Amino acid sequence: MQTPSKAIILGCGSSGGVPSLGVEGPYWGDCDPLNPKNTRTRASFYVEYASGQKILIDTSPDLRHQYIHNRLNNLTAVVYSHDHADHTHGIDELRSLFFARELNVIPAYADIHTLESIRSRFSYLFQPKLHIYPVVLEGKEFEAGIFNVEGVEIEAIEQGHGDNQRSFGFRFGRIAYSTDFNHLDDQALESYQDLDLWIVDCLSYDLKKTHNHLD
Repeated sequence: MQTPSKAIILGCGSSGGVPSLGVEGPYWGDCDPLNPKNTRTRASFYVEYASGQKILIDTSPDLRHQYIHNRLNNLTAVVYSHDHADHTHGIDELRSLFFARELNVIPAYADIHTLESIRSRFSYLFQPKLHIYPVVLEGKEFEAGIFNVEGVEIEAIEQGHGDNQRSFGFRFGRIAYSTDFNHLDDQALESYQDLDLWIVDCLSYDLKKTHNHLD
């Protein structure tokens, strides 16, 4: 399995970002607003390979800012970890990248539940009702295990994300990215062995019902 030549954490904030919207202005919680590291956009991840593939993990609501801030352009495919809003609702920004790709449809990989969810909520990107609008995304289903994304192998690793919910982490050779989980079974832990870099969800210091924690 090929390891990317570049990996960028585009965003690592919680579902509302940091700061989130507050009644009296930006809400920082316990974060120090004077520390620029505490300004965090919603979760999204990017890998680039020496062979040219540019793969995006999730389309956060902050995707436009993330792409511009990191001076990124184009992409080969998008892969979804799960269907929650903070990981999918920047999907409309892919229209701009579609036009930058000279109208080449963007492959969108997801498990069957996530694929059905985003096709339902964002049907205009997959199957426009009016013929004057182009098809922007082509849905492609994956299951847990190694699958091929436009010429590179990625391993999808099933994770628990609260009661009766799941997400997927991903292994890219010697790098892995695990967002939004609170439980890993033995098979998942085995898949995360022998890494050079493992990026792991950690929402809080204390126990949470749907996310990993530090304690």
